[in-house]
Amino acid sequence: MTAARGSPVFFFSLALAVSYLSNISAALVLVACIPAALAIALGCWGDSRLRLLAVCLLATSLGCAAAWIRFQSSAEMSCYWGIPPARVTGFKGRLMEDSGVGKMGDTLYRLRLTSVRSPDITAAARARVIVLVRGGEKMYLGQKLTIRGALRPIEGPDRYLCRTLPSGMDDHGFAGRLYRLRSRLRRALSRRLETLTPPAAALTRALLFGEREALAPETVERFRTSGSYHVLALSGLHVGILFMLISSLCFFLPGRNSSFLIGVLFMLVYLGLVGLRPSLIRAVLMLIAAAGGRVLDRDSEPLNSLALAAAVIMLADPGAVYDLSFQLSFLSLLGILCFGPAISRLLLPHLPPLISLPLACSLGAQAASAPVLLAGFGAVYPIGIVASLVVIPMVTLCLWLGLAYLVLASFPLLGPVFASALSQTAALLELVTAVGSRAPPWRVDWRLYSLVLAAGCLLYSVGRWTARRRDSVLAHRCQGEYKNELRFTG
Repeated sequence: MTAARGSPVFFFSLALAVSYLSNISAALVLVACIPAALAIALGCWGDSRLRLLAVCLLATSLGCAAAWIRFQSSAEMSCYWGIPPARVTGFKGRLMEDSGVGKMGDTLYRLRLTSVRSPDITAAARARVIVLVRGGEKMYLGQKLTIRGALRPIEGPDRYLCRTLPSGMDDHGFAGRLYRLRSRLRRALSRRLETLTPPAAALTRALLFGEREALAPETVERFRTSGSYHVLALSGLHVGILFMLISSLCFFLPGRNSSFLIGVLFMLVYLGLVGLRPSLIRAVLMLIAAAGGRVLDRDSEPLNSLALAAAVIMLADPGAVYDLSFQLSFLSLLGILCFGPAISRLLLPHLPPLISLPLACSLGAQAASAPVLLAGFGAVYPIGIVASLVVIPMVTLCLWLGLAYLVLASFPLLGPVFASALSQTAALLELVTAVGSRAPPWRVDWRLYSLVLAAGCLLYSVGRWTARRRDSVLAHRCQGEYKNELRFTG
């Protein structure tokens, strides 16, 4: 496990995120000019470290400016309708991803608006709308819908919320043949999984395709209270598990990069099949960056790849930074990259690497994502740190068996074998989460936790810097004594 290092890309992405989350105004752009001016001043010096600092400051200024420009363009696009949102009585749009399940059990649809209407006028529109429907049916990416309901602005640029009933929705088919073909393939794969026992079928659909509608409420609650709910949301964990399987199966291909590139191509197909979710886009973009570095024979810095993926997503969709899935996905991986190496160094003398490394990653992810979880839900479940040592290997096995079953289910002998193994693994996974759900949660104010976390990071950084400084001084003294000894001997 290597330590993460900051870079201009990281500071650009960080400034972009902070600017979106704060109220962007002209004052922010003026404040962004301060690091830009300081960067120009430092760039005039000859020291290489000062020049690197100047580049990072300039990247921070560019991030703030890019956020302001993108925010203004989004605001202009959502305001040219000619109809105030309060007077909207209906609208048309296209699904940006497959329907999902909301917090209160409602069916959730994410639409990109194409037009809005009021009692006396209809106008073209460009914005994003979250539609919540009690008892809505499953729909897929690319379906065109007409919704009868009002729009309510929510946090984030270019974003609105609408609540309606199933009778207030009209389906007008798909926007293209590719969308229709994708939906047919998804339905066919889901029907094949339905031949399993109901608990195994529901869990495999959630793990492979992110479809949690068929999961029993008590199952979802057990995953949540055992600190394992993140495995039900498609993320970089699932991408890594499937990529490792596909690239391992292609080991026989000639060429050093063949199996790696086949794995990346498979993950692009998988991304198109399950939908453009921020956590999946982040993982696939990082894979593409790693593939580019591998082909060009260049080392890829994980933190740079993470920052690049975040910047691409935020520039394409400024409102994504307000999504809980985006925040948890990037914070968890950021915690693994930044905190994981330090925790691993503390655990390695006491635990074998097979346990210390996964435990360090789990602790890092939990530490970084805890402020968002505490602010959103009021509690975190520390048992998930230990439970992940058992849950993640079982999820890996479920994903591999589920993918194998989708391919081999029609074979007379192999299909039943994989079905039985998958059912038993799913039952064992639910048993582990049921045991873990009995552990108590941890409740603390997220501001206090964030303050303690920042103070701990600062103290650790100062301690590491002091230790490196002391080692450097000792090495310099030893080198001087060695030279003096050689001079005396001669």
